[in-house]
Amino acid sequence: MNAKQPILFVDDDPEWLAGVRRRFRNKYRIDIANGPVRALEAVTEQGPYAVIVSDMVMAGLDGVTLFGRLRQACPETVRILLTGHADLAMAVAAVNTGAVFRLLQKPCPEEELDAALGAAVALHAQTTAEKAFLKGALRGIIKVLSDLLGLLNAEAQGQTWRIKRL
Repeated sequence: MNAKQPILFVDDDPEWLAGVRRRFRNKYRIDIANGPVRALEAVTEQGPYAVIVSDMVMAGLDGVTLFGRLRQACPETVRILLTGHADLAMAVAAVNTGAVFRLLQKPCPEEELDAALGAAVALHAQTTAEKAFLKGALRGIIKVLSDLLGLLNAEAQGQTWRIKRL
């Protein structure tokens, strides 16, 4: 990929966020949000992001609730949850509510986080490419069908032109 992919890191620890920014700034376009409320603002103001990485335990909203809201706002964004407090119920909620791609324990080794980011960026690229392909294919199919209909019934072709515009 030629362009740096945008990644948002969300945590309530500014030192950890600064370290992550330093570590990955040469590889990705890194934005940071100090807490979940700022993350929601960042998505609105600067999004969409290819990947959002969030801590689980933060003041205001936890990571699962944040991802549940972000799932509605930006469904193509890949979500990674970091937590130092993993249990089975939290993991189930992360997958079912937040559609989390990866759940990583904190502190997370840099190599593990780097590998997860690479996999998440690749998944985002694949998803957006497939969506663009399907959109183009659907347009092509509609055009072919309307052209065929026009050959069979000229009156119906006028109606298909109006439908194509819609």
